[in-house]
Amino acid sequence: ETACIVEKWIDEYIEALQSNDSVVRKNVKALITTNQVKPREAKQIATHFSGLLAEIDSVLDQVDADLVEGWSYLNTTKLRRLRSYLEVIVSEFATKGTIKRRKRKVKPEQLVKSLKYLENFDGIGESVNPAQLIGAKKVLLYNTKQKKISFYSSETGLTVKGSTLKNFDVGIVKSCGRKENSWIKLISSCPVGRMMNEINNLRAKEQDPTGRINKDTLILRITK
Repeated sequence: ETACIVEKWIDEYIEALQSNDSVVRKNVKALITTNQVKPREAKQIATHFSGLLAEIDSVLDQVDADLVEGWSYLNTTKLRRLRSYLEVIVSEFATKGTIKRRKRKVKPEQLVKSLKYLENFDGIGESVNPAQLIGAKKVLLYNTKQKKISFYSSETGLTVKGSTLKNFDVGIVKSCGRKENSWIKLISSCPVGRMMNEINNLRAKEQDPTGRINKDTLILRITK
């Protein structure tokens, strides 16, 4: 149906050129949208009219004497105008015919499947499900072996690659020294404002935030 409409448009365009009437190009993109042309059909239509476009090219280049004679009712200027319209038609349908494959969204569970972390620790409790790290805005971590607290935040959402947090804007890593497990539990559940005050009040020097998580790391809290 769509191809027939385009054929008619081309015929009308040629007739207008031939009779020196006002030439109006019909909107191909609007037709594709209105007729809800599928990519496969669009590709077929583009291929079909590519043949006519190639024929006009042959006439303009005077490659085929028979074709030149057959199209002699249009002068070179008019043939070029026709070619320009055909080029638009082929281009619009070819563009629609290009199938854009959607990038498959990877599930959070898949992104953290290689992540090594500490599931629980006596006196503190269990880690938050690591799948919740994906897209999170804030995360608080605690390395039970090195006794280091780490806080990471992201405006657009955290992600994980292997055993490393990625896409964080802010990272704070400090040693907790002799802080008791009760303090760790406190900052795991208190309001975020107080949590940040507690971390900032630690006398230890800030260390480089690497985003690394290992088998000794508890995931204390996550904020989406």
